[in-house]
Amino acid sequence: MFGGCRRVLDELLIANTATYSPDGQNLHDLKQVNFVYGSNGSGKTTLSRALADPGGHPRCSATWRDGDALECLVYNSDFTRENFAEATVPGIFTLGRDNVETREQIARIKEDIDTLETAIRGLKRTREGEDGTGGKRCDLKELRRAFEETCWGYKVAHDEHFADAFEGVRSNKVRFCDRLLAEHGTNRETVYPFDALKKRAARVFDESVETIPVLPMIMFDDLIGSESEPVLAMAVVGREGIDIGGLISRLGNSDWVKRGLAYMPDTHSECPFCQQTVPPDLVSELNAYFDETYMSQIAEIDRIRAVYRTAGAAIAARLDELLEQNSPYLDNDSLRAEADRLSDRQELNARQLDRKLKEASSPVALQSIAPVAEAIQALIDDANRRTREHNQTVENLDAERTRLKAEIWKALLHDGAAAIDLYLEQKRNLDAAVSGIDAGLASKGQALRAKERDLAELESQVTSVEPTVTKINDTLASFGFTNFRLATAPDKAGFYRCVRDNGTDVGRTLSEGEKGFVTFLYFFSRIKGSLSQTGMNEDRLVVLDDPVSSFDSDVLFVVSAMIRSLIDEACRGHDQVKQVLILTHNIYFHKEVSLDHKQTFWIVRKTRGISEITGFERNPIRSSYELLWEEVRTPSLNIVTIQNTLRRILENYFTIFGGVDRDDIVKHFEGDEKLICASLFSWINAGSHSIMDDLSVATDEGTARRYLEVFEKIFVKTDHAAHYRMMTERPE
Repeated sequence: MFGGCRRVLDELLIANTATYSPDGQNLHDLKQVNFVYGSNGSGKTTLSRALADPGGHPRCSATWRDGDALECLVYNSDFTRENFAEATVPGIFTLGRDNVETREQIARIKEDIDTLETAIRGLKRTREGEDGTGGKRCDLKELRRAFEETCWGYKVAHDEHFADAFEGVRSNKVRFCDRLLAEHGTNRETVYPFDALKKRAARVFDESVETIPVLPMIMFDDLIGSESEPVLAMAVVGREGIDIGGLISRLGNSDWVKRGLAYMPDTHSECPFCQQTVPPDLVSELNAYFDETYMSQIAEIDRIRAVYRTAGAAIAARLDELLEQNSPYLDNDSLRAEADRLSDRQELNARQLDRKLKEASSPVALQSIAPVAEAIQALIDDANRRTREHNQTVENLDAERTRLKAEIWKALLHDGAAAIDLYLEQKRNLDAAVSGIDAGLASKGQALRAKERDLAELESQVTSVEPTVTKINDTLASFGFTNFRLATAPDKAGFYRCVRDNGTDVGRTLSEGEKGFVTFLYFFSRIKGSLSQTGMNEDRLVVLDDPVSSFDSDVLFVVSAMIRSLIDEACRGHDQVKQVLILTHNIYFHKEVSLDHKQTFWIVRKTRGISEITGFERNPIRSSYELLWEEVRTPSLNIVTIQNTLRRILENYFTIFGGVDRDDIVKHFEGDEKLICASLFSWINAGSHSIMDDLSVATDEGTARRYLEVFEKIFVKTDHAAHYRMMTERPE
């Protein structure tokens, strides 16, 4: 990847065009200089055409670092055909050399423009990240995404009970989060516990909800009034003024006598208790003793007993009816317990009344049912209160549902208050940062446009098409192209034409080599100039598609040198050419201009009519000398061929290229190492150039390793260790 912030082509997708499949092929992580090697017809030119005419290749796409595209200048067969099909071609404006002060001004403004563009790219990178998917805006998106997950957790936790309150946002995290934030700004409801809200929600959101009848009250007055009847506390006896009354009072057996009196009419003159003869006036005295007062009191006791039993039975029946109603607001369990307690007391009191009737002379006290009655009334009152609330809710259901929904959202806000406050604070900080960046971009963008206007004005003052004519003609002449030259068109200002020495147009008489060379020179001048009086200082991507296809060796050499200068310019990063893409099928040219640094390497092949592009970490186009070293670098030695490999490396490097005497090398060693070194050079002197020569020496892996050690020392002892490290890719 590029160091620093540079506006360059980062990725190129070629799809669904020419010989490329719909899925396409991708050149990615492009650097300042990029090489694509492939045979003719493999699909190289399609790459250059996609960059030259993006609109004509809709399925292809170019991704530019920092968002802005460079001006793309493409040299290919289309360029030659389009620019030299007519008698004249557009002139190329370049800066003149006669106004030094203006040129210096242009240089200063260009530096200012570069500084502003760098600052703008830096601000954009801070706002959007390196590839447009990061920076502060990404932080905002990530903050929002995390907050949406937090909000969604509230929804999941309460959806079972509050689905109606979440209607419209239940299936979408974004909308749920938006609703919560909207409620945060407007909701002023009271906060209620979730348990209370759940109970209300079960009632209010029930579509089948309807009014419920109020429970009737139960009257306990008869029962409670009976408890305080005076006769129950009295000793009910006969009239004491009768002779026999004193005896009955002394004996305290009034009740016994009264029961026995009932048997007197059937016994005539005999006592029912002792069977003795009854005195004639005894019955009359007894009847006088149990007078009307006594009998009315007995009747009152009997009445109280009957009322008590009737009222008790009625109350028990009403309680059973209440329990059978199964009111949703009545605590049936508590009511049943109180009813059982009431029944027990009623039964006990009823037995007391029975006893009072039989033993009227004995006072009795009934247990009070008032506490039980109050408890039962409280249960009924509470049920009715809640019933009335329910009925009021039903009668105002729409308003109640609206209020409950607001209260549910308020409860969520209260539960998530800490998370919401943290999100809003972090969002405010990020929004402020983005706003500051946007303001900076607007300010610097305005300054940049002003500088660009100043630059265009200055360029228009000193540009000309003449310098390009002179430069191209000088280059043509230096390489022996003297039978034609470039000239300005007399009848078309700002255009060129190719003419003979006598001034006549060359027409279509140029050879392919001549046309190719002048076209390349024209293109090369275009890189440094512009087709208008402004814009020659634009940053550019230069694409060269087979630039040496029709050149002889002399021209190929100078073209290669010119292209290397473009590569150097792109690697420096300080000039107009920011990036270079070279496509070629010429191995020699590829080796001449590729340097293995700040470069990417690709090979395009066509298999079964489909073009495929493969990327390589290092230059895949290598010389036979490099291939020999690759065998030395490999961890798994080929002991059959390694001796011949070492010999050929030494022969190439020291004997053929270096002209070093082998004796001068051997004398650096002693003992076994000297013998091994001499043997290596003996192979060289023997002139062995065939892999079959290795059959004359039996070699095992241990011996091969020993020869490799001496092989390394040969470079070290002759002060060529740097070359050894470079070729074996070992660090210092």
